[in-house]
Amino acid sequence: MRILNTIGQVLTPEARAILEGVGCLDDRALSQGELAEVIGEYDAALVGLGLTFDSRVLARAEKLRVIATATTGLDHIDLNAALVRDIEVLSLRGEEEFLNTITGTAELAFGMLIDLARRVPWAFESVRRYEWNREAFRGHSLSGKTLGIVGLGRLGRIMARQAAGFGMRVIFFDPYVRASSPRFFGKTPDVDRARGHAAFYAAASNGVEDLLRNKASGVRGGQADEAEEEAEEGQTLLSQCRGGSDPPRAGAFTAKAEKVDFDELLRESDAVSIHAHLTPETEGMFGEREFALMKPSVYLINTSRGKIVNERALLAALKQNKIAGYATDVLADELSFESAGFSKHPLVEYAEMHENLLIVPHIGGMTVESREATDVFIARKLAQYLRESLSLRAA
Repeated sequence: MRILNTIGQVLTPEARAILEGVGCLDDRALSQGELAEVIGEYDAALVGLGLTFDSRVLARAEKLRVIATATTGLDHIDLNAALVRDIEVLSLRGEEEFLNTITGTAELAFGMLIDLARRVPWAFESVRRYEWNREAFRGHSLSGKTLGIVGLGRLGRIMARQAAGFGMRVIFFDPYVRASSPRFFGKTPDVDRARGHAAFYAAASNGVEDLLRNKASGVRGGQADEAEEEAEEGQTLLSQCRGGSDPPRAGAFTAKAEKVDFDELLRESDAVSIHAHLTPETEGMFGEREFALMKPSVYLINTSRGKIVNERALLAALKQNKIAGYATDVLADELSFESAGFSKHPLVEYAEMHENLLIVPHIGGMTVESREATDVFIARKLAQYLRESLSLRAA
């Protein structure tokens, strides 16, 4: 059993040991062209972002039975071509219990919002030039402002909690989350269940009945089992509402988010954060029309996928001061950088001369804790699949 590891030597040692227990693990630093040349040698592949398993590559994958990717987004894999060739695709999508422990992307999104609002990167560059000019870097406070979240999935909910901690009003657009009363969220990474005070119980009880009766089938953010999970939490909250509960524990807090339509979100938000998967419906979701509806003082944050934002329209909006700033860790054509190179990019060229655009190289999930956890999780998932596959073949 040969397993191709395109993640390379940085794969967490525990994950490496798991996979070496089921097969021969080959670390290969490959270009896109080289991937197509060697993929036929392997039974399984462990992949990250950077290489694309498109129809051309998969057509040469004569032995390949499974691809495992430690991501929720799957735009780097041609799922139709994999289906035709009966190649299983394993990912983190839908693994809600595990994913709720992975907070890095939402933390980065809120950090970049602070960076834009307080002009942190440019203030630091000024100090590096031995300038000490406080007045040149007057920023904006977030408290009292409105954050609009597009896609109220796992990351969107974490973003809502973070915004609540800064005293922001939170609104959201997500056609797959039902509107009832404002949505309340009480979980934080270090609090099992946040118990609210009497006012929270009164407000929560108005909406939980609807939540229990009307479980949504999923959300734009890609969380297939999320509505049922929230309904279970809602039942607990409703029981607390009716039966009473202890005062909130130290560190526990609640956050609410109000559902609005997309245009209303664009008009009302002082900042907008995108937490939606790339789909035919979301591709180009932010374009010329949408930028025209937004406040000229708005900040747009994108840690989802680059193609959700029309980058040509974005550049025009930045140049014409139709929005105040854009921060992203994704670019529309980033999957081609490995094969086509990364140079003379219009957004990067603009960012070199302006202080309203912040770009980082898809680092949302790139924390030590996140990488270690996701490497081990996807390695276990792949190992289990391979063991079960071998057992079926032996039978």
